[in-house]
Amino acid sequence: MTSWDDRITDHGIHSTFADLQRELDDAGAGLGDADELEALTRLQRIIALAVSSLDASDTELVPPALLDRMDSAAHAILNEISNFRSNGNAAHLDAANVQADGFLEQEAALPVVSTVEGADEVREAVASARRSMGQHLRRVEEQAGAVREELTGLKESIEGARAEIDQQKARLDTAIADYQAQFSSAQDERSRTFEQAAAEHRAAFGEAISRVQQEGETATSQARSRFDEISRSLEEEGRTRLDDLDNLKEQAVRVVSVIGSTGVTGNYQRVANEEKRIADLWRYGAVVAFTAAAVGNGFVLIFEFVYRLGITALLAARLSISIPLLALAGYAVAESRYHRHREGSNRQVELQLASLDPYIAEFPEVAKHKVKEEAVNRFFPGLATEPTHTADTE
Repeated sequence: MTSWDDRITDHGIHSTFADLQRELDDAGAGLGDADELEALTRLQRIIALAVSSLDASDTELVPPALLDRMDSAAHAILNEISNFRSNGNAAHLDAANVQADGFLEQEAALPVVSTVEGADEVREAVASARRSMGQHLRRVEEQAGAVREELTGLKESIEGARAEIDQQKARLDTAIADYQAQFSSAQDERSRTFEQAAAEHRAAFGEAISRVQQEGETATSQARSRFDEISRSLEEEGRTRLDDLDNLKEQAVRVVSVIGSTGVTGNYQRVANEEKRIADLWRYGAVVAFTAAAVGNGFVLIFEFVYRLGITALLAARLSISIPLLALAGYAVAESRYHRHREGSNRQVELQLASLDPYIAEFPEVAKHKVKEEAVNRFFPGLATEPTHTADTE
């Protein structure tokens, strides 16, 4: 084969035709609608004609561009058949046949070489299409017969059901009439019984209302009297309790004041004791330094007497011992005096604070606050006195 033959025999349209024929056969399997079957049969005949025409064409005379256009049209038909199989919409078959009309015009341009063998293939394709159409028609007739039989059975069932419904309707009408008569009679009896019972209940209710009103008025008057007695008793008891609470409040204020004064004076006492302890330690230190100085000078005198030291050595030895010890003793005396002074100050403040509350116990409240404010300004200079002023204002 030449390259002219290869470009036609190797063209993709051959595989497209095979896919399209297979898709048409699958779509026609089990199809019962006559119009849809006719549309599919026409498409099968067109594709069969195209295949036979392409096989009967002279491959050296077929232009590849024509095969490309036919391949595009065949793909469009294949897409429509695939869509029809997926959703069952017959519009896709109509669109495929419209595409096939253009495909026929392109197929007519093939350079077909007329041979007897080609005509036989065409006749075979036509006969195959007719056989397929006959099979589909027989299947449709069988399905139509089955549907007619089902319709006949349904019609008979409907007739029987209609007769049964008519009988049940007659029975229901009779039963409704009987129940209505019974209901009317029972309703009249219930109405009479209800009216009689309602009259009796109204009379009993009126008597009960009168009795409840009388009992309510009696109970209300008794409750009002009891409430007045309880109110007077509670009022008297409340006054007594308020007087007791005022007394307890005054006692609590005194106790809190004493506790506060005790806490403050206790702090000053603690500081004074600590200052006394430190002053005593410095005093002991001064005594020890003076004693050490005296002992050291005594040892120097003994050495001078034994070893006959010169006046210069004797003076240097006594000064080297006396000056540091006497300086230490002087510093210890100064520190002891300082801490003793602080002890005295804290003792004085402690005494004044401890005697403040007993001193002003009988003063009026305003005078008490004023004296305490002055004491605070004297003992604690710089502290704010806003709460004391607020108490005075009140």
